[in-house]
Order: sequence, then C-alpha cells, then structure tokens
Amino acid sequence: MNEHLLKLANLYRLRNALAGLAGNAGQYWRGQRRVQGSSHVPPDHRDVPRLMEEYCAQVEQRRRLDEPAGAASFALWRLLWI
Repeated sequence: MNEHLLKLANLYRLRNALAGLAGNAGQYWRGQRRVQGSSHVPPDHRDVPRLMEEYCAQVEQRRRLDEPAGAASFALWRLLWI
C-alpha cells in the first residue's frame, strides 16, 4: 500500500457513497430518521420543510445581531438538530 493507492481507495469509497444520493439531491428525506447511540430524536420528516424555513430566518437574524462565532455556532447546532 502506498499513498497513491490509499487516495484511489478513498476516492472509490466516496464515489460509491455518493452514487445513491444523486437521485435525491435537493430533496428532504422521506420517513423518520434516527441517530444511533443518541438520545436525540430528529423531528418528524413532515416538519422539516417548515423547520428549515424557520432555520433560515433564525440564522439571518443571528447573523445580523450576534458576533460571527455565535451566529456560526447557532447555525451549525440548529442544522444538526434538524
């Protein structure tokens, strides 16, 4: 094994991982999701479009009112929560 082969193997795995996503690009998941090993239960998939609308408004408000690090922290936390 050398660095070139390692890079090729990683590219191959990445290509295979992304292959199934192309047909769903730009769409929210259908069906409930779970996070293994976490007590967090993601919101119902039917609520996600509304939550994302609210998210965008909240991030814009935070961007205007908060320090950059605070706004960025909120944006990442909220996106991962959804």
